[in-house]
Amino acid sequence: LVIASATFADAGVYDVVVSNVLGAVVSAAATLEVRQIIPTVSAWPSASAIYRGESLEQAILSGGSASVAGSFAFLSPTDTPPVGTASHAVRFTPEDTTHYLAADGMVAVVVVSALEIEEVPEPVEASAGASFTLDASATGAEPRHFQWYRNGEPISGATNATLAFSDATLADTGLYQVLVTNALSLRLSAPTRVAVDSPKLIGWGGNDDGQLGDGSTDDRTAPVFIAPDAVTAVAGAAHSLFVTADGSLRTMGANASGQLGDGTTAPRSTPVAVLGGTNVVAVAAGAAHSLFVAEDGILRAMGANAGGQLGDGTTTPRSTPVAVPGGTNVVAVAAGAAHSLFVTADGALWAMGDNASGQLGDGTTTPRSTPVAVLGGSNVVAVAAGAAHSLFLTSNGAIWDMGGNDQGQLGDGSTTPRPTPVCIAQGIRSFAAGGTHSLLLDADGTLRATGANADGQLGDGTATPRPAPVTVVGGTNVAAFAAGAAHSLLLDFDGTLLATGANDQGQLGDGSTTPRLTPEPAEPVLIAGLASGPAASHVLAIGALVYDFVYVPLGDGTVVITGYVGEGGDIAIPEQLNGMAVAAIADEAFLGASGLVSVHIPATVTNIGA
Repeated sequence: LVIASATFADAGVYDVVVSNVLGAVVSAAATLEVRQIIPTVSAWPSASAIYRGESLEQAILSGGSASVAGSFAFLSPTDTPPVGTASHAVRFTPEDTTHYLAADGMVAVVVVSALEIEEVPEPVEASAGASFTLDASATGAEPRHFQWYRNGEPISGATNATLAFSDATLADTGLYQVLVTNALSLRLSAPTRVAVDSPKLIGWGGNDDGQLGDGSTDDRTAPVFIAPDAVTAVAGAAHSLFVTADGSLRTMGANASGQLGDGTTAPRSTPVAVLGGTNVVAVAAGAAHSLFVAEDGILRAMGANAGGQLGDGTTTPRSTPVAVPGGTNVVAVAAGAAHSLFVTADGALWAMGDNASGQLGDGTTTPRSTPVAVLGGSNVVAVAAGAAHSLFLTSNGAIWDMGGNDQGQLGDGSTTPRPTPVCIAQGIRSFAAGGTHSLLLDADGTLRATGANADGQLGDGTATPRPAPVTVVGGTNVAAFAAGAAHSLLLDFDGTLLATGANDQGQLGDGSTTPRLTPEPAEPVLIAGLASGPAASHVLAIGALVYDFVYVPLGDGTVVITGYVGEGGDIAIPEQLNGMAVAAIADEAFLGASGLVSVHIPATVTNIGA
């Protein structure tokens, strides 16, 4: 019996009957089993590359051949493999499943980053009135969307790969970043320095340790000139840092813990260079520690470290900068009293240091001497730190808070501390953290405040703490703002600087030491950037002084000149400053002024000191 091309119908028990004229016999039974066979795959297919975040089913299989007709497919099509090249199981399924089994094999799949910023803008130094562009490019899945930021705040309408400037002004000075997003991922660029019209560093307020860098330890109730060519600055409890147009990092003030990063613990009343502080693009100051990032994306830290806030795995203070393990591709930083936070280019948020109030957002109150991931800290575009609380903003405009909340500084309507982040608002453009209060800028330019208010730092006309955000009096059409230990400042788009809260060291910059429950005008100053800090009683600004003279109102419509901060030469004292007659020149008003050739004194002056 010959069976050709056996089928399952041929399966069964067979016997044979043999007969002749004498009779017949039956053979023993024989069982025929027809089995499915595994086809021969002579060539497995190749797979197209996919982006990180895409599943294997989006990798197109092409080519491949087998001994029978059929198709190839991944065994786990919904898997989303990491970036890199790896082999994944593929199954060949024959069309004739009656006679043939499936065959399994492995195919290499290349997974590439879903999004990368290829080109970031070069730093710019430009004259007033200049035209220039900031250009960025990215690779990854289409469509790609761009959003430019200045000093951490999105620029309205700046949604192209190129950000163009025409007739640039001092107000365009700052740090610029571009956020690139697609359906799979996001990337935030490192900041780019832009300096227009030779911006100056100016400051006012507390100066006990020389943190204003003007060569003295005298508090300043009105703005004074500190240094030329500055693009950004930050304030610690009693120290300050600023970055110049060429990326040099300079610092001044208290240094007992080495927070100035100059290799010593000696205080400095004039700016000194930070060791290794070149090509710097981001900086932050805690109570007594400092953080900075250079163009290489590496996070470096110095100063106090009792809580592990330097993130180097120890609690040893450092007077020279140390690289933070894991602190690579860093694009934004923030520092609280004794904790630190940083954002990497992929939008991940990390934290280290003191965590007694849950300010690290890792779900515990355990201090961390190395960086830990913040729970839910993804798609982050900006971060801020109060004394013992933290805030971060995600790319969709949601603001998240964690940590201490005894004064309602988290703004969630309670005074309960939060060791894991809570979302308190949507549609937020930018934000700032003071000692135990927070400021939030809505998309419509309205400034709101929450938290401690004993000194009037919320600017709502009361001294009542607020566990949920309230509108700051006059806080509409806000262009920039900052929060200090117990004071707040806001800049209108018309250029008026307003300040509210504690003023014992002149931190409101209005020429007095009178506290304010609502924002009141400070002394006139041209501002491109504004900074204070959660432990600071001083203020730093990037911009220019309206006047070259430091003065104090006498309360009768006149002022006394107490200092000179100009660049010298032949100068003329004006008859009026800020609408008040110049009536007197104080003792030693020009002491230390360099480059003076002559001084013309107006007839309004009736009293001249020594």
